Amino acid sequence: MMFTLAALCSIALAEEPPDPNGYYVGGRGGVSVPINAKGLAFPISAEAGIHFPSDLSLGLRFTYQQDPPQVLDYGQAPWAFGPLIEGRYMYPVNPKIELYGSVAGGFIFGIEEDTDKNIVMPILSGGAGARITPGGSRLYIATELGLTNFVVPYMGLALGVATKPKRP
Repeated sequence: MMFTLAALCSIALAEEPPDPNGYYVGGRGGVSVPINAKGLAFPISAEAGIHFPSDLSLGLRFTYQQDPPQVLDYGQAPWAFGPLIEGRYMYPVNPKIELYGSVAGGFIFGIEEDTDKNIVMPILSGGAGARITPGGSRLYIATELGLTNFVVPYMGLALGVATKPKRP
């Protein structure tokens, strides 16, 4: 009886279909022109997510920025760090190039120098970009242009590794 149960379980596990989703893991750097900050900002981020066969992807990005913009009158922090959830719609042009639109939302926080109080800054950004996978490898290079909080222009460059979702 025990042998039969173990055999049935192993057959059920062996027949499970492979995961149709693709994955990505990467890093991104950029430059933005924030309002109420001193000069240009150079955010850096780490990102990871899932590509679905429907050409949508959903990911999580952690970003760090020196001299972030002042939001309302909460004060000024010398640095900020925080998570963003990002959704992308990937439009495959050919097997090596994908165009995409993205929407990301989250927050970054820092500590004000004068008062040592936390400053939390909401982020909502939208952009458009292109991702290139050279030579059929899993490596990708992506560039993106967009607006953060609808007023701060940014440009980003990302490098990473991705697998493509299996198309139906």
